[in-house]
Amino acid sequence: NNKNTEMSFDKLTKYTEIMRKNCFRLLRMLNNLIYITEIDSGFIEMNVRNNDLVQIVNNITSAARRFIEGKGVQLDISIDPDSLKIACDRDKIGRVLLNLLSNAVKFTEKDGKISVSLFSKNNCAYISVKDTGIGIPNEMKGIIFQKFRQVDKSFTRRCEGSGIGLSLAKSLVEMHEGSIEVNSEYGKGSEFIVTLPIWLLDSDETAAAS
Repeated sequence: NNKNTEMSFDKLTKYTEIMRKNCFRLLRMLNNLIYITEIDSGFIEMNVRNNDLVQIVNNITSAARRFIEGKGVQLDISIDPDSLKIACDRDKIGRVLLNLLSNAVKFTEKDGKISVSLFSKNNCAYISVKDTGIGIPNEMKGIIFQKFRQVDKSFTRRCEGSGIGLSLAKSLVEMHEGSIEVNSEYGKGSEFIVTLPIWLLDSDETAAAS
């Protein structure tokens, strides 16, 4: 009858959506794994140009906003300069920010908040991603940037993490001669701060290097 048909269709739609999401998760994990393996093997090249870091941050946060707010998490953006020119690989810095946002939303409960800020000081650019999530115990802070490591294994299934994202972010930041650090209190949230040296190419020509 019509009722059974509607129920069957609803179940089919539900399970198709679950399969679609899991396929995308697996694809993202494999892409990150391949990417970080290529970095470790020295096969990744830098494609450095003079870019506006403000535009990069705005583009990534705009793309991620719908997903983050769809999880019931508030996203706040605070950008100090109107423009911040820096020589960098646009795609790689975008991937760093995307991985930090992905990590933040995994471990932030509904009605929590993620704050992204960008500012410059002492000839360095700083990108901060702060959340109100589960936080990181002091004894774990030294290993979170290692591949396949997570703060709490009890969260692995719920958050479906691979432990690759932070390691990849660290590698990409270091390819820019930058650094990444974390400030966190377990149970109260975390803040990841990316520091990038500000410098510019003499022209807008690409500076490619391995």
